[in-house]
Amino acid sequence: SLYLPRGSISMFPSLVSTDLMSLVSNQQQDSYALSLAVELHEDGSIDESSIIVTPSLISVTYRLTYNDVDEMLEEGIGYAEEWELG
Repeated sequence: SLYLPRGSISMFPSLVSTDLMSLVSNQQQDSYALSLAVELHEDGSIDESSIIVTPSLISVTYRLTYNDVDEMLEEGIGYAEEWELG
């Protein structure tokens, strides 16, 4: 699924996105995913030569909402501190 501030867009049928490939926290198994990395230009556009897509395994141990992340950023919590939440 594609997660956006005002909702999400499922890229698979409901059974797949809410069960088989779900990222529900405290799941007893890792989930397969594709991770995307890009570099942005100063104007916010994507540097197309920087795009990297790689298979990954995700182990969800906690869940953050956009409001949680906004609050963390406002308080200056980020990067290394984020990893300590799990």
